[in-house]
Amino acid sequence: MDRVVGIVMAGGAGRRMSDSGIGEPKPLVRVAGRPLLEWNLRALARAGVTRIHVVVRDDDVGARIADWVEATRSAVSDGADVRVTREPRPMGNIGGVRLAWPDAARAGLVVFADNITDLPLRDLLDHHDTAANDITVAVHREPFRIPYGVVDVADGLVTAYTEKPTIQVPVGSGTLALGPRSTALMDGPVGVVDLVTTALADGLRVGAWAHGRRWVDVNDAA
Repeated sequence: MDRVVGIVMAGGAGRRMSDSGIGEPKPLVRVAGRPLLEWNLRALARAGVTRIHVVVRDDDVGARIADWVEATRSAVSDGADVRVTREPRPMGNIGGVRLAWPDAARAGLVVFADNITDLPLRDLLDHHDTAANDITVAVHREPFRIPYGVVDVADGLVTAYTEKPTIQVPVGSGTLALGPRSTALMDGPVGVVDLVTTALADGLRVGAWAHGRRWVDVNDAA
């Protein structure tokens, strides 16, 4: 899919992972037999993305990830052109996209190396194109258990009292499709929340693509 640049954000510090006793850079931590980064590279290649950038920090951790990419790219990329982009300074959790995506005539498909999901990336891109969005955020419903009894009140009267209910909240799945106009908003360090907030303030079209597929944010050994 020449019209798309795949971008894997792999520049996080991984402090929670290291604090839980794992010394490996988080993108290289194995889950179900493969490094997290490999799962993401294979997912992008399976979606038909033929050009992929892995964004890393310009330090020893980034160098270890870059060495892994260099050593294994042909085995895990299914023919995609996989390159490493180094951030010269911390750029927030999505600011490095602009370094890896100078050709904004293409769409950008962004995933994060510490997430594992089986969501169909090709469907996300097709929706992004059909809806003519500037940014499309993959969204799923995540369950959260309230640690207290929840009281429903109407006109000063209690109408229900529920003990520690579980609620479903729409959350971002760490996967975004970006259109060309979104690059202008990445001038310096920026996070996903900042990017979306600025896009909305500037009147850009930000869409949500809801999915019910499996998704795990891997932060620590547990």
